[in-house]
Parts: sequence; structure tokens; C-alpha cells
Amino acid sequence: SRVLTRVVFLRCLGFFCVLLASFAFLSPHFVSFSNLENVLSAATVIGLLALGMTFVIATGEIDLSVAALMALVATVVA
Repeated sequence: SRVLTRVVFLRCLGFFCVLLASFAFLSPHFVSFSNLENVLSAATVIGLLALGMTFVIATGEIDLSVAALMALVATVVA
């Protein structure tokens, strides 16, 4: 079971490396500081929501209103 898990992990890592190399080859702007900054900026909101939901679920509460509230805020802001 551990060997199979390691093989799956290495295959996924290899696929990710091939994908990263092919995107870097196809676009010179892919591996740049501004692109990394844009990706991290976009992932920050979802990461903070996931962190908050982790604490909510760990305490035994289940709150499904996060997605609805996020959609409402996105609609109002847009």
C-alpha cells in the first residue's frame, strides 16, 4: 500500500513537472514573477476560506453557507 502510494505520488509529480516545462516552453511569460504574483493573489481568497472552513469542520460544526456567501459577495462587488 505504501509503495503504491509512493508510485502514484511520483507519477503525479512527474506529470506536473512535464506540464510545467511544456507551459514554460510555449509561453515565455509563464515563468515570471508577475504570473506567480497573479496566481498567488487569486489563490489567497480561496486559501483563507479553506483555512476557516478547516477550523469550523474540526470543531464539529458543518457550515455550508460559505459558498453562498462568497457568491453573493462576488455578485455585489462586481
